[in-house]
Amino acid sequence: MDLKELLSRYETVRSELEEVKRKPEILREKAEAMRKLLVELEGVIEAANRRKDEALVNFAAGDISEAQLADAREHLNTVLRQKAEAQEFLEAAGKASRQLQERISDLSVKLVGCRHIFWNAVAEELKSKITSAAIANVHAVYASRSLAGGVGTYENFLRQLFPLPPIDEAQKAQNELAERYGFAG
Repeated sequence: MDLKELLSRYETVRSELEEVKRKPEILREKAEAMRKLLVELEGVIEAANRRKDEALVNFAAGDISEAQLADAREHLNTVLRQKAEAQEFLEAAGKASRQLQERISDLSVKLVGCRHIFWNAVAEELKSKITSAAIANVHAVYASRSLAGGVGTYENFLRQLFPLPPIDEAQKAQNELAERYGFAG
């Protein structure tokens, strides 16, 4: 895969992760609205139960028609159905929330992997531009230092030859690389 394809893959995963990260807040808002509705429905159910009980007594006494009793019963059934639907939604919201968290975790891991693969590919491309003459010169410097004695390990030699840059220079170099390769994020 070339760098453009790797970058495109990274950007696709990053966009998907950003989109999925917005969903839990929307889900929380819907669940909160549903919890408020449940609280309201409790009062409505109590009133609908009283209305149905009164309608039953009034029907038995002959004060209202069977249609009026059926209307009171239907109203109670409607609010009970609304309560059941709200409770089902809250259960589903809990499951959806867990699934979203898993998806966010999976995408975060995938994004880190894409980032790692991309920058390793960049490093390999940059490394391929180091000439064999430059490598031979580094080896010659190491050989001459080791002949002089006290050079220590090759890693220590490389640290002496190529000291780490100050943090601000390293960050500047990172920013320049990101800009050169079109990497945002």
